[in-house]
Amino acid sequence: VPLEAALGAGALSVKVERTIADNFIYTPSWSEEINVTVVSSGILDVSAPESVQIGTGMNVTVTLSEAGGSSVGNATLVLIWDGEVVGEYTTDISGTLDTVLNAGTELGVKVLRVEFAGNGLVLPASTQVTVRVLAKGTKLTFNIDPRDIYIATKITITGTVRGDDDSIVE
Repeated sequence: VPLEAALGAGALSVKVERTIADNFIYTPSWSEEINVTVVSSGILDVSAPESVQIGTGMNVTVTLSEAGGSSVGNATLVLIWDGEVVGEYTTDISGTLDTVLNAGTELGVKVLRVEFAGNGLVLPASTQVTVRVLAKGTKLTFNIDPRDIYIATKITITGTVRGDDDSIVE
């Protein structure tokens, strides 16, 4: 039986016995107690928005647990946003980290990576999610004079996309 699956991470004592058969009666011929430390795989779960507006904060929740299901509290996590280390954070007693990260000033698909280096009982783990950084609310305006449009006539429509602050969005 894999010890990790049966018991979770931690220290335990295992008794090992060797028996021999004598007239169908099994008697211990040797036994020894062995102290072992069971390590477990770390499991990271990250919750972040699929998209966020440029320059705004985004709520991020990270949960760290071990393969047996127990939470890993007071663990250090490293958060990396678009290839840059944002900082080191510590999970609370329930293995959860709630924080707000700035989406930055560049549009596009970004990667939020979370890394856990391990702690002696739980092995290192990492995971990542993608977040699309979008322009702030945009508006598209164009003018067409209906008097200039006739049936079966080709027309060209041009317009300008502007942000909330009325700046042109390219």
